[in-house]
Amino acid sequence: MTASDQQRPRLLLVDDDPAAILLTRIALQESALDVRLDSAKSFREGEERLRTFAQTPEQAPALVLLDLNLGDGSGHDLLAFMKQEPALASIPVVVLSTSSYPKDLERATRLGAADYLVKPNSFDELVRMMNGLARHLR
Repeated sequence: MTASDQQRPRLLLVDDDPAAILLTRIALQESALDVRLDSAKSFREGEERLRTFAQTPEQAPALVLLDLNLGDGSGHDLLAFMKQEPALASIPVVVLSTSSYPKDLERATRLGAADYLVKPNSFDELVRMMNGLARHLR
């Protein structure tokens, strides 16, 4: 990793769908955002990465993109963990989920999500969503 890579804001995507991770990575590359994308492919991997970031805050992401429906756990639970951990609580979390169920949105908002986005059906819309993440970068 070059010095310029280290200066770019880091985004952590927690999603158990490899296709969604790939599409998000490509959409970010197509967007105007100049960020590094790291990914965790499960609840457990996401929790482990976040625990590491809590111990090394200088390595923490500027933003977390979080799917709610993880095969081995709930994105809501991961969001609650982050917001209860002092070293992680200030990191904005944007939920990026297939669920448009109002109770999921309400719960994510109550737990401290900075935004709630429903995964779009079009790649162009996904790129627009990625551009909109700029307002959440810290």
